[in-house]
Amino acid sequence: MFDWLSDNTWVLWLVVAAGSVLVELMMLDLIFLMLAGGALGALIASLFGIPFAAEIGVFAAVAAVLLFALRPVAMRHLSLPGSHPHDDSIEAYPGRNAAVTSEVSEHAGFVKLDGEIWSARTTSPMPLAVDQEVVIERVDGAILWVRPQR
Repeated sequence: MFDWLSDNTWVLWLVVAAGSVLVELMMLDLIFLMLAGGALGALIASLFGIPFAAEIGVFAAVAAVLLFALRPVAMRHLSLPGSHPHDDSIEAYPGRNAAVTSEVSEHAGFVKLDGEIWSARTTSPMPLAVDQEVVIERVDGAILWVRPQR
């Protein structure tokens, strides 16, 4: 088996590439996709009969170029306007939109932000109805202070 694998290292690189793509489908961060690109580069090198140690070098070089040159550009172009893909801290929440899931008043209520339910309070004198779009004004602990979207 090992003799066959040493003569057909392209199979190993194909498995590494496929596995990396599968992990990327779960992570969606473009890191494992770049590693899959490196594995494809090594697979091509293997098909040309390059020694395994050199194939590892090709994998590392191609993956590094993709990770450090292509990935940042791709991440910028894949960012949607109004989204905050690189800033998940609560300091980035003011100004973002959310949807009311349970009537929000000055004392109680809930909103949905990026698929998560948050406790919310309104800064407006009138309660906010379910399914109403709101804008986050500030974050106070685990409570989002919101106002109606204009």
